Amino acid sequence: MKRNLISNGNFETRNFESWTVTESGGRAKVVIHKNSYRAEIRVGKHEKLRLDTGRFRAGPGEFDLSLQASMPELKTEDTAVERQDPPIMFCTLFGWSSAEPLPVVIMPIFFWLSQPRKLYEHHGVMPPGVENVQLIIAFESVLEPALTGPIYLDNVKFKADLAG
Repeated sequence: MKRNLISNGNFETRNFESWTVTESGGRAKVVIHKNSYRAEIRVGKHEKLRLDTGRFRAGPGEFDLSLQASMPELKTEDTAVERQDPPIMFCTLFGWSSAEPLPVVIMPIFFWLSQPRKLYEHHGVMPPGVENVQLIIAFESVLEPALTGPIYLDNVKFKADLAG
């Protein structure tokens, strides 16, 4: 039976416990948004922002990656200002083997973010030899961060059968 193998994917610890955050040019924090704890992402102008699960035990076979993301409608006083092209959320899965110093598989997955809240899903297969998986979620920098507004993440899940 498949189960979620990502710790604190719903951010209910009220922080980024089990995650590594690289904020370079943006900001990330856990907030209450619409009665739930979520990661609030504000992209930066020059550098990517990354959330990294670190490696977790998972083996070869089918998996389902899913997460919820939302971007509230941007409100500005200048009605001539419109939101930029929708930001892209880059999800990269790395499959690791204890016999290899580098990942044995790298799966880039990207989602164009849109309003309102949306469930983003990907079904895939980890090849034989994978013992651990790592998920990195990255947001590209934008020219005008103020026109992007906050992005909220919740319910990040990697569902698979646990490795033997």
